[in-house]
Amino acid sequence: MITFNCEQCGIETSRTDAMYNRAENHYCSYTCFQNSREELKKEYYITFDCEICGKERTELKSRYDDKKRHFCSLECLQESNRTGTMVRCHTCDKEVYKEVYRQLRSERLYCSQECMKNEERPLYDKIRNCSDYINWRKYCFERDEYTCQNCGDEKGGNLVVHHIKRFIKIINDKGINDMENARNCPELWNIDNGITLCVDCHKLEHSTRGKI
Repeated sequence: MITFNCEQCGIETSRTDAMYNRAENHYCSYTCFQNSREELKKEYYITFDCEICGKERTELKSRYDDKKRHFCSLECLQESNRTGTMVRCHTCDKEVYKEVYRQLRSERLYCSQECMKNEERPLYDKIRNCSDYINWRKYCFERDEYTCQNCGDEKGGNLVVHHIKRFIKIINDKGINDMENARNCPELWNIDNGITLCVDCHKLEHSTRGKI
């Protein structure tokens, strides 16, 4: 027999060698064992209200801390996923609907698999593919009535918008290093810095002015 003091109440108790060695913790009774579990719960567990139905639930603190939102059941989790808002694609800046749980799970959201794959593209390419840039080109085309301002070419698919001040120079001069800075730079989206040219006139413009 082994004599020991109960870890909960301190009363001296005896157990057989086999029973004592089988357990990590030692108590004088089942009541003390239960009381010790309650104290452990206070240390390692947390009680919270479900975000959907308000029902109280107890969970390990480690699991609770790993989550951004907290629910009492799978049904409440699924209910929360039925709501969402419009957000901007991290790559192309297009607006897209995303469920709340997706927004909480990642700071970077995408409108498509293609944008997700292209997320690591150089900033220069990202800006050229964002909605602000597409709109800038559209406004320049409309102002110039979809006509080359050098030769008068009106062929669809044969026109481009040329930057009078180099696009990359604006990016460098303004110290633009991410999409947020790009969106907030008025000079990038100033249509007075754009002119509609046909492909041939555009090539000529670059070759004669030494622009790339």
